[in-house]
Amino acid sequence: MEYFILLLFLIIIFIYYFLNIYLKTTEHFCKIPELNRQGEINDKRVAFLYSPQSNIITSSCNKYWKDWPKESNSELVSLNSIPIQQDQIELPMEKQFGNNNYKAGLLNFSSLSIIVSDKIDYDIFDKSKELLLSPIDKKPLEYKYQLDFKIMELNKKTWIDRWKLYNPSVKMHFPYEEIKSPIEKINILNNEFVKRCNYRQKELMSDNLKINYGLMFFDIYKYRILEIRYLHDNKDLPIYIIEIILYRETDLYMNTFSYIGFIEDDKIKIVNVDYIGVNATDNYLQTPGYNSTDINQEIINHNFSNKPILEKDPDAIVHLYKKYLESFKLKNQYACFNLDYNPEFKESNFLDYYSREMCESNLDMYGRKKTFGVFDKPCQEDSECPFYKINKNYENDFGKCINGKCQLPLNMENIGYHYFKTDKAKKPLCYNCKSNDKFQIETLLDTCCDEQYDKTKYPFLNSPDYAFEDDIVNRTNYFHTKFCTFDDKTTKLTCDTLYVDNINS
Repeated sequence: MEYFILLLFLIIIFIYYFLNIYLKTTEHFCKIPELNRQGEINDKRVAFLYSPQSNIITSSCNKYWKDWPKESNSELVSLNSIPIQQDQIELPMEKQFGNNNYKAGLLNFSSLSIIVSDKIDYDIFDKSKELLLSPIDKKPLEYKYQLDFKIMELNKKTWIDRWKLYNPSVKMHFPYEEIKSPIEKINILNNEFVKRCNYRQKELMSDNLKINYGLMFFDIYKYRILEIRYLHDNKDLPIYIIEIILYRETDLYMNTFSYIGFIEDDKIKIVNVDYIGVNATDNYLQTPGYNSTDINQEIINHNFSNKPILEKDPDAIVHLYKKYLESFKLKNQYACFNLDYNPEFKESNFLDYYSREMCESNLDMYGRKKTFGVFDKPCQEDSECPFYKINKNYENDFGKCINGKCQLPLNMENIGYHYFKTDKAKKPLCYNCKSNDKFQIETLLDTCCDEQYDKTKYPFLNSPDYAFEDDIVNRTNYFHTKFCTFDDKTTKLTCDTLYVDNINS
């Protein structure tokens, strides 16, 4: 009996020892790169003498966006996004005037990441691998550290805090062009990702929120490449693993996502979207602490800087002075436009507020409800306008900036220079609402524009067929040019069968 107990005790010790070694090994190698920095295959049988960062249970070390373990665990990364449960970031009841959770940016982003992600029937990591190729020109590289360096150089220009551009007194957005990637496919993927987030967030909103706030769109604040892989080992099918931070002016937090994106057969695929976490908006928009080693750093935001400009070039001085005078012109001045403006009741189109905060707040300084509006100034570029070139069924430039105001589709009404009314009586009008299977140049107009996003119902449309003022000539000329030829000898116009059927239907 004593021998049996001793044997059982030894077996238990052996099992404990075996499990302990096994579990430690799997924890150590929760995430380890296939190749080391010299391009050699990592041997997973090598035991670490320290516990890597990914050994921490809460570090999500099994996530594809997680960094590799750092040597000696010595690197501390500031401003990392904080993983947080969605039910832990709601406003207290006394702060919710009609539920301001959405306005404060407390949407269910975990659910949003699911609905913006494409579904594929295979594991993207099984079908792809990292190749030692230069990210831009695809030239072969000899070592892994060369690839890492090139990606790091790309990220230096896109993973930047743009606090110097922020001015809280004026409604401010962060243009993507400032951090545009030299890799055009990344730009296409990023813009597609934010577009999906902007429009599909409505699926998580109640009707009450849609009425009170409408859709509040996101800007891409910054992004970086985490890894570049290649589908089926094909250098022409790169897969980009991206970490991206979205900004919205009223949000308490900036939200960080990761996604895997690629373009195959001219189709944009965004898969495995993951909501990483949040970080306070203040951390990105406030002036950082002074760094004595950075000789280029100015302590305060340049919007409020009184630092004198010392310029020796007389032409540059003239240019600066003209720019200064230009800022006083009416086309560069902000105004507060009344959202409830109705000329029948002799209300003013303008509200007597001279700051964005007072204009767009629905409460005055004493907490009483007041009329509010939008703080806006005339447009300068066509690209600022929400409906610029939105009709993609023929070549046109409708929706552009005209005399400081954005052109809108027929039946819509401007509020200010960039904005518009969203009530049912002011819905945009579109052509081809009753068309079954063919595009027609001229049809009766109707408010079916939202329905025309449905490709199953309107497969012949590239976008909703928005109607603009005086657009018939442009539509007709475009399709004559595309489908018809003119014979100089017979002076006869000959058109393709498809086009003839089109105009006769």
